[in-house]
Amino acid sequence: MIQESEDEENMSDGTLLKQTLELAKIVRNSIIYLLYFVYIEQRKKEKKTKGITVPLFALELPDDLKSSR
Repeated sequence: MIQESEDEENMSDGTLLKQTLELAKIVRNSIIYLLYFVYIEQRKKEKKTKGITVPLFALELPDDLKSSR
């Protein structure tokens, strides 16, 4: 039995492609907005920090001291 009308379960390849691309755009924009939000929040934290921040340096461990997990 061939269906003539489309619904969410039975759609043409063109409709599926169109909706998939639209969903990809929405997901891409959501990720960009999330990254921008994180960036803004980090900038706020940096502005609240008073004084000079000191960088931390880690020494290189010899291979025999590293665990083999």
